[in-house]
Amino acid sequence: MSKVQLQSADKNADLPFGWSVVPLAKMADKDKVNSFIDGDWIEARYIASEGIRLIQTGNIDVGRFKDKEKKRFVSEQTFDELRCKEVYPGDILICRLADPIGRACIVPNTNERLITAVDVTIFRPEESKYSIDFLIQLLNYRGTLKEVSSYTSGSTRQRISRSNLGNVVLAVPPLAEQSKIAAILKSVDDIIEKTTAIIKQTEILKRGLMQMLLKKGIGHTMFKQTEIGEIPTEWDVVKLSECANIKSGVTKGRKVNGQQLISVPYLRVANVQDGYLDLDEIKYIEVTSEELHRYKLYDGDVLLTEGGDADKLGRGYIWHNEVPNCIHQNHVFRVRTDASILLPEYFTYLAASPYGKRYFMGCAKQTTNLASINSTQLKDFPVPLPSLTEQKHLAFIFSTLDTKMNIERKTLKGLKTTKQSLMQVLLTGKVRVNVDEPSEVTL
Repeated sequence: MSKVQLQSADKNADLPFGWSVVPLAKMADKDKVNSFIDGDWIEARYIASEGIRLIQTGNIDVGRFKDKEKKRFVSEQTFDELRCKEVYPGDILICRLADPIGRACIVPNTNERLITAVDVTIFRPEESKYSIDFLIQLLNYRGTLKEVSSYTSGSTRQRISRSNLGNVVLAVPPLAEQSKIAAILKSVDDIIEKTTAIIKQTEILKRGLMQMLLKKGIGHTMFKQTEIGEIPTEWDVVKLSECANIKSGVTKGRKVNGQQLISVPYLRVANVQDGYLDLDEIKYIEVTSEELHRYKLYDGDVLLTEGGDADKLGRGYIWHNEVPNCIHQNHVFRVRTDASILLPEYFTYLAASPYGKRYFMGCAKQTTNLASINSTQLKDFPVPLPSLTEQKHLAFIFSTLDTKMNIERKTLKGLKTTKQSLMQVLLTGKVRVNVDEPSEVTL
């Protein structure tokens, strides 16, 4: 190790032998046009329905390009009049605002002409010295992102200026070592991408089966018209309140008037996800013994969120006593079904199905980007009610897919942890790579 100190991701580490520290802007290829420059200021009046595509900040994710369905364009005339800067496949785009500031991606080949927004920096490094794949890993390394955030400013919306972005100093190894590190990290990225794809494909399959089976059932040939549409003749339609008890949870900040309190775990909206419970972080709240009795969760209780952002509306899952003496906050509904009529497992999937989502969105109180339901609306939820045997069969089909997804989610979480650990040691030179060895990572 030399005595030169790293000035970016790890300020307290010595610079590994053979590495150099370089300001980001100095890595740009001076022989290329617009090698370190911001995109274009495109006012709303210039947006067109077709033409040259505008890449926006929302298209830039951490290490990948997000090809959203909603696209914006400018005409070729606008492109010429504003003297826009064209973006090409292989360019690096660095986002200068919105968390995480400094995230970057490589522009893919979209078979379109492209420009980008003014809050995005176009970066074309000198490829004889710097590996684009390595730089993408380095730019999206959390140590680098933390360094970038220290340069941000703005009272209402934080951003980093291009000049400050260009002054961020990064430690880079020789080109051969850059390529080797990038190949190792990409091998993990490939597995992460495949695992993510399996989860998404399983989710699509599950939604499709829900759409069909929760409307047509299993093996039915006779159907009838009801207030919720066509369902099997043997099924009934009942309000949720007729076969379940619904209760909101404890309110934070309420007055307890000097009563004796006990500390217990409680579930927040963040813990109740769509199709699973995230119990990695459980917080505690002080309650009275009466409140513990009133709000305590029991095996088979179904938890549903009242709303907030649209994606939080009516999402939920079933509780299986994962945490002893646990209660729930007031933004989470507890649905305790009468299992002689309505199985909690069946209702969990019904609420999460396209049918359930449509009901919640249809009756929710909505403002800009926000939506919520109250207990009355939840009690009025119309439940298509098969026999207990059929409810059990339907729940089993969906739970089999959930089990598969939960296994893949656990694998994905481990892969992301592995990736971060590798980035920590490889991108700082704490572990040096042998450029002559295979790049694949065995996990």
